[in-house]
Amino acid sequence: MAARNSKRQQKKRQFARLFLAAEALEPRRLLTVGLPELISLGEDALGAAAYMSTYSPQSLSGDGRYQVFSSASPNIVANDTNGTTDVFLRDLLLGTTQLVSRNSDGNPANGTSDFAVISADGEYVAFHSNADNLNVDGLGSTNFAFQIFLWSRSSSALTLLTPNAAGDNGGNSTSYNPSISHDGLRIAYQSEATNLVADLVDENGWTDVFLRDLTDGAQTLLVSRSANDALTTANYWSNDPKISRDGSQVVFRTGATNIELGVTDINIHASDLISFNMASQSNRYVSMETSAPTTGNAGSSRTDQSLSADGRYEVFTSSASDLVDGDMNGQSDVFLRDLETGVTTLVSRSAVGEVGNGASSQAVISADGNYVAFVTTASNLDDAIEVTYTGYSQIYRWSRSDGLLEVVSLTAAGDSVPEAYSDAPTISGDGLRIAFQTTAIDLVSGVTDTNGEAWWWWGASRDVYLR
Repeated sequence: MAARNSKRQQKKRQFARLFLAAEALEPRRLLTVGLPELISLGEDALGAAAYMSTYSPQSLSGDGRYQVFSSASPNIVANDTNGTTDVFLRDLLLGTTQLVSRNSDGNPANGTSDFAVISADGEYVAFHSNADNLNVDGLGSTNFAFQIFLWSRSSSALTLLTPNAAGDNGGNSTSYNPSISHDGLRIAYQSEATNLVADLVDENGWTDVFLRDLTDGAQTLLVSRSANDALTTANYWSNDPKISRDGSQVVFRTGATNIELGVTDINIHASDLISFNMASQSNRYVSMETSAPTTGNAGSSRTDQSLSADGRYEVFTSSASDLVDGDMNGQSDVFLRDLETGVTTLVSRSAVGEVGNGASSQAVISADGNYVAFVTTASNLDDAIEVTYTGYSQIYRWSRSDGLLEVVSLTAAGDSVPEAYSDAPTISGDGLRIAFQTTAIDLVSGVTDTNGEAWWWWGASRDVYLR
């Protein structure tokens, strides 16, 4: 039952992303009244759903036409006989599905393929695979380590993104978790391989972050590098890279302490957020106080929609109490870092500057960098709406231009918040539409909630709404 509920929640979040890419939507509506389209559809065209299908956060093209997903189902396309997980692309306009993880002869990969992401222009798909029959110009995963490949929708050509420095094979260990720029020419990823860059010195024995740059030829850069040497890894793990839409910045998590000169890491191996600037080829801390010589005193995290399109603004969650003055709530808060000016701003605070009296997290930012949506249990953030603190989480939207906060998860009456859990927000490029999931049953007038309301979030039947 728990697994079935988890799959249902995942599909609802997927449908929310599909609707956010649409051109015309009602101002507020329940997205799970009538499911818009089954994407992982069996190729027999009889309406049967494929099984064991998943998707990654960066799986929908910018115009909402193309969706990439992974599935172990053998009935999505004809002749899929490899018995393992493959990557597919669904054209939501034409209703067609293509097998992405296949070689030049059209045969499916003979290993597992997963973690697919698509460029915003819909042309390129990056994914990882441990197949040894996806060879590109004689290169591939002959050591059965997971490699990352780039597939072109227009030509169906595959490119190996993780060749070793010698150029005669793939990397010598696993590479995964790709993040792709708008035009598909820069792909950041994490890897345990030690031979992706010539003369690389691996000082940590953990995962590191790399970038494959195809804008001028092809080169691999070590992103999670020591501040003292571009060819030496940072002194501890680095992972979870996210590249900006324009490819100018890569933000990643790390436990390393030697990323930036002149900054002392006082939380010692807790998770910090780092931004790698492509122009300067250098790293700077994100999770730190404005102009401070030290990192935050506790760990920080982010979502998959945390970086503005131009790479200037990053939103994140932190339990650190020293990122801004007066943060004494002892809770996690949401912050925005201006990577151009180095200024850190507390987002989860009231109009009069009060820190939220509850935990805030799950922050996402609009592509234009002006709006931030986040989840909070605080009751003191919006003076216009009466919120009785009950421990339920609500969705708020913050405007960078004027600092105003407003409740997103309002009841249908528009003057109160529901006594229910709302979370998992995702935001449109201009910040004017926010999808989220909730256990509430009173957000839209005239809608009957047939799956009921549950008291506990882990057992709740959630629906997806758009504001």
